[in-house]
Amino acid sequence: MTQSLTVPNGHDTHNGPVWYAGIADHSWGDIIPSFSWTECPEDESLYTSDDSSKACQINLGRDGKKYADEIILNYAGKNWPEGEAVFDNNCEIPDDTCEETVTCPTQCDYEGGEIQGECGPITCDATQACEPTPTPTATPSASPTPSITPSVTPTSTPTPENPDKESSKLWVEKLACDQYDFRAEMDLMVDSKPVKDVLVSFTYNGLSKNAYTNQDGRASTSFTYTGEVVVKATPNNGFASQESKVTIETNCQELGGIVSTPASTYTQVLGADTYAETGVFEDVMMSIVGLGGATMTSIGARLHAKKKN
Repeated sequence: MTQSLTVPNGHDTHNGPVWYAGIADHSWGDIIPSFSWTECPEDESLYTSDDSSKACQINLGRDGKKYADEIILNYAGKNWPEGEAVFDNNCEIPDDTCEETVTCPTQCDYEGGEIQGECGPITCDATQACEPTPTPTATPSASPTPSITPSVTPTSTPTPENPDKESSKLWVEKLACDQYDFRAEMDLMVDSKPVKDVLVSFTYNGLSKNAYTNQDGRASTSFTYTGEVVVKATPNNGFASQESKVTIETNCQELGGIVSTPASTYTQVLGADTYAETGVFEDVMMSIVGLGGATMTSIGARLHAKKKN
């Protein structure tokens, strides 16, 4: 290794940068990793030992033979580490470039977040808020002077072609009594046909998630329930945004049972107020009145029998 570096016109003399497209012929240099090796020293002053077990010896004439240990030499390398990727790729220029084709949303009111690109995740900034559309003010005009309208022959009016009709619909899953997560889905259509690969940004209670529409035109994501607030879905490419409030099942109570609420760790026993909300209160009161009447009838019968005896 060291001889191939140090001989005349050896690899260590092949100077120049790592090859790149367009470089002049024979102007690039070798790529040599750094390494270390041991050899006997050339400096005679280091041969001072009489220990013949040492690896290196020299004949000093009258002083006889002297011995020394091998020394460690280091080669720093050439075009290293900048040429390491080429070296590791069997001296071929690696093709590790990636052209990103996915871009961040540009529509107003986008809250920002991370989306998945072709070359990896992309962090997108929030866009400016949408400006409200001004309400036009009618300007009164003077009454025109009546004039004689000449009679004209009516002509047929061509029927305009219908422009593409875009539609967006949002569905938010209603939570069951023991459910903690819910799904939000948006369908995008143009002329009743699903539209694929449109970015939709879903926001719920301060949390944002992004999804692309599939071949059925549907973008879907899920959230953990944190309150009955609005889910907003904002699609890209000019489709209309939609909103829908998260709701939970309300008919979950049972008499004497436990009321469970999604994303909540507390429980409570049904009381009079709860009975009144569910319709159970009236049934309980009727049962109590009936039981009291039966008890009073039984006591009166016993007293009457005792008096006769």
